[in-house]
Amino acid sequence: MGMGHLVRSFRLAEVLVDVFDVVFLNGGPIPSGISPPVDITLINLPALGMSEQDHLLFSHDTRYSVDEAKSIRQKMVLQAFDHYQPEVILIELFPFGRKKFADELIPLLSNAHQKNPKPLVLSSLRDILVQKRADQHRFENQVSQTLNRYFHAVLLHCDPAFATLSEYFKPTIALQVPVFNTGFVAPPVADLGYSHNPGIIVSAGGGIVGGELYRTAVHAQKLIWKEIAIPMTLVAGPFLPEEEWQHLVRIGHDVGGLTLHRTVSGLMSLLSPRNISVSQCGYNTAMELLQSGVKALVVPFCTAHEDEQMSRAQKLMSAGAVKLLHPALMTDKTLAGAILELRQAEKFQSKPLNTQGALNTLEIILKLRRTGYGGEVQ
Repeated sequence: MGMGHLVRSFRLAEVLVDVFDVVFLNGGPIPSGISPPVDITLINLPALGMSEQDHLLFSHDTRYSVDEAKSIRQKMVLQAFDHYQPEVILIELFPFGRKKFADELIPLLSNAHQKNPKPLVLSSLRDILVQKRADQHRFENQVSQTLNRYFHAVLLHCDPAFATLSEYFKPTIALQVPVFNTGFVAPPVADLGYSHNPGIIVSAGGGIVGGELYRTAVHAQKLIWKEIAIPMTLVAGPFLPEEEWQHLVRIGHDVGGLTLHRTVSGLMSLLSPRNISVSQCGYNTAMELLQSGVKALVVPFCTAHEDEQMSRAQKLMSAGAVKLLHPALMTDKTLAGAILELRQAEKFQSKPLNTQGALNTLEIILKLRRTGYGGEVQ
């Protein structure tokens, strides 16, 4: 639904291409403002997406139904495997997620398993897992079985002081492959912005589930502007539905100090330490907050079956990196109050966390290749 997986995977590819020929199989739309790393081979599969409601698949390509797109994707994945004969296969999130794509990934893994020598097969995993599935126990055992059968290791892209896999993954079928905490996969420090115009920056990643936060922020800005004339810049994101964007334009056209952007080429250029960030708490947003040192208020996206952002937000709050406003308590008044309170707060003194996950991922892959895929759980 968001962009964290794409931004994180592009950052990994950007580092891996220094050593490997990288072939990137892309399964969704690439939003404006995000460019693939140079020197990789990009193969765009027919793009599929996930709806917010019930996580139903839909096709971004009007030429194909979902079933037609999935059939073409499966063939393209296997053709890429046969053509390039990879030494390493790095799969984002699966089998911890992406169950709806198993019919294109399991055949790939099966073909890799039959090779001699076998490619090094790795699961590239974000920091926090969803824990509220109705069939959580059965699902975790299936994940463990798949990992034990097809994978050589799991790369968990976070600092072990922040989270470990065992906190969120408790199968009764023992995991037999090593788990490596790589550190967070964050943007290069050179990408950070240093704007000297203090203000409020409101964002929600790709924006697909940011509508409520955006609408509330527009109304909160009316209260803030009356209290103290602080400008607010709202970046909607490429995946915010067009009707919601048009609604924001209508309700925000006469709000003092408010600037609306559909998209920007890079949010980091806005996240100066002099600014206040208001956002949800996806992986990529969290990395931007950690790298920038900006004062940050997070209002996580949270549903009965989606607790990933809330878990991440609570951990970041415990580390002193953000302030948290529970989405159930968010109104224009509570949001405005939290922003104004944060403005008066001292600069955050958060615990240092490893954000060199991309470079560490490369080193781990090279070590696994040298040692014949050995290694201990870390």
